[in-house]
Amino acid sequence: MRTLISTLLLVACSGGETSSTQTSSIPTETASDLCETEGWTRRPWIAEGNTGPLRRQIAADFTVPTHRGDWTFSEHFTGCESVVFVPDSFTVSPLDDTPLVELRADVRAMVETGPRNVHYVFVTMATAGGAAPFVDSMVERIEGVLSRFSEEERAWWEPRLHISTVRADRLDDWVAEALTTGGDGFAIDRFQRVRGFGSLADVTRFDAQLDNGGFWPWQDNLAYLNHEVRYFNHESDRQDELDAIDFTTVTLYVEEDVAGTGKAHVTAELPSAATMAGFDTLWVDLTHTCDPTRVEVGNCDAWDAVQTVFLCEVDDPESCGDLELARYITTYHREGRWLADASLMLPMLREGGLQRFHLRGARFGHEVTLRLLLANTGKPSVPYAITPMWEGGSFTADYDSLHPPIELDVPADAVSAHLVVVLSGHGFGNGPNCAEFCDHQHTFTVGGSSFVAEHPNMGDQQGCLNQIEQGTVPNQSGTWWFERSSWCPGKQVDPWVFDITDQVTAGQTSTVSYATNWGATTFYGGSILMRSWVTFGK
Repeated sequence: MRTLISTLLLVACSGGETSSTQTSSIPTETASDLCETEGWTRRPWIAEGNTGPLRRQIAADFTVPTHRGDWTFSEHFTGCESVVFVPDSFTVSPLDDTPLVELRADVRAMVETGPRNVHYVFVTMATAGGAAPFVDSMVERIEGVLSRFSEEERAWWEPRLHISTVRADRLDDWVAEALTTGGDGFAIDRFQRVRGFGSLADVTRFDAQLDNGGFWPWQDNLAYLNHEVRYFNHESDRQDELDAIDFTTVTLYVEEDVAGTGKAHVTAELPSAATMAGFDTLWVDLTHTCDPTRVEVGNCDAWDAVQTVFLCEVDDPESCGDLELARYITTYHREGRWLADASLMLPMLREGGLQRFHLRGARFGHEVTLRLLLANTGKPSVPYAITPMWEGGSFTADYDSLHPPIELDVPADAVSAHLVVVLSGHGFGNGPNCAEFCDHQHTFTVGGSSFVAEHPNMGDQQGCLNQIEQGTVPNQSGTWWFERSSWCPGKQVDPWVFDITDQVTAGQTSTVSYATNWGATTFYGGSILMRSWVTFGK
């Protein structure tokens, strides 16, 4: 069984979603009914605080003149919806300057596939003349889209589609600024924060002319804005998970430019050994933010790279390469926050007290906030002992012979045993692009039973796009859609967890073997980045 834990929302450095703000509810019956009826967590209205047009700042109140009259944010705030400003500056591609909002099929797809808790505000970015031509054409397109909806769907969407009757530069000051500061357009998420957009390049819209011209070869799709809203909903759900648990927090970094300062090693004080023994849950919480005064592309780091949190040896604090707590893959040009479930790594921290950690793979442009979240959530057993198993290596013909069986000594007082495998394939030559893009299967055998980590979705061009709700940061400026072997760009690497309790016997020794297969005998390069161990609970 593979244990997945989805990631967290992108936030500033506070433990929750907002800080240094005053909140007050907007007690409208409609808002309450909507959120409760739809089952959406209702967030409070933030009346004061760090407001402004930049990413992660609080969206102050504003009014947009629309084709149906003035629309004021606070008056329609429900606490469970997002707002997306859709400008007419998004175009098909560098070779086709047709605005996406002029494509009725795109507008229809955006509305049809949109999460139901979103408001769209269409606005023209024209710098001269009036907005009337834009308004007339958008009204016609919206009416055409809604005419194909059922009466129920039309009733839902019509009040959520707003067309600004003034140009962007005539809107409220901070809104006008936000429309250009973070790139074209912006959104307001479930926590009332200003958010930027990423790339709208659609993996299904490959264009050979773009490719031949040396451009990014995928055309844009207006409906990709919905991936941002999906992520906002994921972030709100993730915060619900956090709020439901009483965590003890150990902070390692707060908005630290680790790559720039070189402070890859950090020490932190954990609770005492006696206290650590009572925890059954450990989440490693990592946030990357970038300069909010600049767009994310060219500001946040450009590449999907491995980033790992290691615990250093107590008696050799410079030795920090084996005790891996969590692994992430950075984004292409975007901010993000992720939560890795490291509960079965808890025995590594059992001594508590002052510990040294190493964040390997920090990227330039990222300010890092990193925390350990510890709790007792009432699991049937508490992890207390750990036995290292195999590490990976170059994926060559002799890979298996370099990973012989291991004799596993099972503690006499163990009541549970889990084989944990943190695995990701990287690098490739020609052919099927192993080890990043091929279905290499990893079979672990113990007590006559086999447990397999495999990648049957290789070749799914939208495999990672379909994991937004599990933590993939959407709309990255790269091939973020393609599923890799056990990883996605802009997502934590979730461990494979196999319950082998029934296959071993307390106080006895069991033989555990490991072998790989990918359906061929030819190897093309690349490596398997793997660490594995057995965690015992009592």
